[in-house]
Amino acid sequence: MSNELGQLMERNVLEVFGERDSERRKSVIKERYAEDCIFFEPGEQIVSRDALNAKVEHILKEAPGFVFRLAGAAEVNHDHGRLRWIFGPGEAAPVATGMDQSCASWAEQLFPCLCRVQPSLFQLQHLLNTLFCAAERAR
Repeated sequence: MSNELGQLMERNVLEVFGERDSERRKSVIKERYAEDCIFFEPGEQIVSRDALNAKVEHILKEAPGFVFRLAGAAEVNHDHGRLRWIFGPGEAAPVATGMDQSCASWAEQLFPCLCRVQPSLFQLQHLLNTLFCAAERAR
C-alpha cells in the first residue's frame, strides 16, 4: 500500500499539476479522481474533476515557465502520505514550496484523497479535521 500511495502522490504532482496540456491533464484527472471529488486548498474547496482541471489551468497560466517539481520522495506511514513539492521557473530556485497530504484509509471511497496545503500546523489540523469529516460522511 505505501509504495502505491507514494507513487500516486508523486504522479499527481507531475502528471496533474505539472501537466500544461489541458486535455492530457483532464485524462489523468479522470483516471485518478472521482467525478464528485473534493480538492482542498487553504480557504477554498474545489468540487469535481472539471473544477480541478480549471484550477490547475489557472495556476499554470498565472506562472508561465514555472514547473512543479518534487522536493523528495513521498513519505508514507501506513495509509497516510506526505509529499513536498516546489514550484518555480525551470531549474532555477523555487518561488513557492508546499506539501500534499494524502489519506487512503477508506480506500474505495476516498483513495486517493489528495489535498494541497501550505505547511502550517493550523492548516494541517484543519486538513485532518476535514478528512475525518469527509470519511464519516462517506460511511
